[in-house]
Amino acid sequence: MGAGGGVLAVSLSLLVVGLRRADGSGEDLTGGSGLIAVSMLGLLAGAALVGYGGNKHRRWRKWKSEHPAVAPRVSRTGFGTWTAGVTMHF
Repeated sequence: MGAGGGVLAVSLSLLVVGLRRADGSGEDLTGGSGLIAVSMLGLLAGAALVGYGGNKHRRWRKWKSEHPAVAPRVSRTGFGTWTAGVTMHF
């Protein structure tokens, strides 16, 4: 779970607490309305981060499929001999 998922989880928790405290009884001394406002901002930020992370992951998967981790290689040494092997990318 990335930063966006964490922000979403915390924001949803704050929203539930805020809704329970702002029940309309008139005694909103604990900041129920404030928690609702902060949690809504957190939900917006978390959704944006999840969207950005998903797009970034999709682009990385596309790049990774175009660049194999192991590729054959033939090269020449400084002494003039040819060597064959594989190149590994980490």
